[in-house]
Amino acid sequence: MASTIPELSFSLHEIAALRQMQILMFSIDLSATKANVRPAKRKGLDNFIGNTTKWAESAGLDNLFQGLAESDLTTRIELSRVGLQQASADVRASRIDLLALELVASTRLPEKCKWAGVDFDIAGTALYALSNQWATAMTQTKQVRRSYKRALKRLGTDSSSPAFRLALVTGSVAVGVASGGIATAVGTAIGGAMGLSGAAATSAGLALLGGGSLAAGGFGMAGGATLVTLATKGTYAGSRYLATRLATSSPEVFLTELAKLQVVCGLRPSLVDAVRQELRSLLTELEAAAKGEPKDRRNVNKSILAVEATLRQITDTRTQRNLRLISRALPVYGMNKQIDRLRT
Repeated sequence: MASTIPELSFSLHEIAALRQMQILMFSIDLSATKANVRPAKRKGLDNFIGNTTKWAESAGLDNLFQGLAESDLTTRIELSRVGLQQASADVRASRIDLLALELVASTRLPEKCKWAGVDFDIAGTALYALSNQWATAMTQTKQVRRSYKRALKRLGTDSSSPAFRLALVTGSVAVGVASGGIATAVGTAIGGAMGLSGAAATSAGLALLGGGSLAAGGFGMAGGATLVTLATKGTYAGSRYLATRLATSSPEVFLTELAKLQVVCGLRPSLVDAVRQELRSLLTELEAAAKGEPKDRRNVNKSILAVEATLRQITDTRTQRNLRLISRALPVYGMNKQIDRLRT
């Protein structure tokens, strides 16, 4: 299923390049990891390569990943670099920033594992193998990661009620903001939203998305396009409501996809109008669900606030954004609506 915003759909060769970069990241990290932590990371890398190889065979791109499964770590690093050099011929330079966003936002180590170095430095090394421009690659990954983390933090605040935010400011409530390291893969979360579980949930979620999540070796949509696609032109019966189910069952995934969408609008200002239109459709769906009796009304309401915050973030003037900072620090009911009126 393609994204409703064509520019946010990855080609097969772009997906292949993304997977090569992830394999290179995991391999470089593993080579610098202490012996006692290596088994978990090695298993994760082996599984990722196995899933990627299966995808490559189905996509007719298995030649780009030949020998990876059977190779030792040093050879894997070299083969990944060679594969990226081959893939670079089929990836336009203008698309590398979108690949950088997916690379830093969706490349996750196994649970309880940490990067042996600074993650954006490792990501920059992988991006350099594709672009062959060291300074640009390091700058892109650092900037995209910073933008993504900021967007995620904003959403963690903006999707809470003013009373809850005031408690955060005063330090009376502790909250964990979802991060790029969440364990739930997007494909699996969507399968769960379809009412499935286990392997069946993963398979159905990946099939619906036309490739599946990066964590499972696939995924064909960039920068949060998953949400607007599920909300508008899905092909699965009942998919009109899958975005709402995702918001209810996996709010962390919902927020991370919105955060990526905010970053994309910064990278591609020309897409703001299209994204705004699709987000309004998504907001209508969520508001309709909130009027019913959802099983988890709190998560639906949280998602409504997050979508509204994203709409404001991508359309606000500089003055409005500065005033939003005050609103976050000193939450007052109705303040955002007053700031909204400054646009008209």
